[in-house]
Amino acid sequence: MKKQKGFSLIEIIVAIAIMAVLAGALVPVMFNQLDQARFTRVMDDLQAIYEASMGKPAENYFGFVGDVGRLPATTTELTDSTGMGSTWRGPYISLGGSMSLRDVYGSDYVIDQSPIQVRSFGPNKTDDSGLVDDMMYPQNALSTYKGLLEVQVYINGRLITDAAAEQVAADLAY
Repeated sequence: MKKQKGFSLIEIIVAIAIMAVLAGALVPVMFNQLDQARFTRVMDDLQAIYEASMGKPAENYFGFVGDVGRLPATTTELTDSTGMGSTWRGPYISLGGSMSLRDVYGSDYVIDQSPIQVRSFGPNKTDDSGLVDDMMYPQNALSTYKGLLEVQVYINGRLITDAAAEQVAADLAY
């Protein structure tokens, strides 16, 4: 009797079972890596939009707020000067490469006025006010303060103390 060449049914089943176990172990790892990459991308975009809006004073860059005097109402104001006037010196953020004004889930980024932060609605694309899957930058958002501010003014190292100085109202963001 001639010996047949090939694989037996049991050998094929064992090989398929091994491949299924390997695939079952690798798929969750791959999805976790994909989720981590999306999260990192969104957080990088949030930081870039925040810095374009608020500037980086330590680097003598004062962003949209420093030029226009207010926070942008939308992220589009960071790239488009329509209706901005002569104080707009943008674009404050450059689109292209991996940067977009929409998150990886397809929603527009939102710039909150109070507290001051930039948000993504996350995978569920719903405004959960940061409770479920919203992502925000910075985590500890800035608040606004309205009230009286007392300031000492120095010119050439000399304190100016003029009794006739007027009070000035100011809005601060810290």
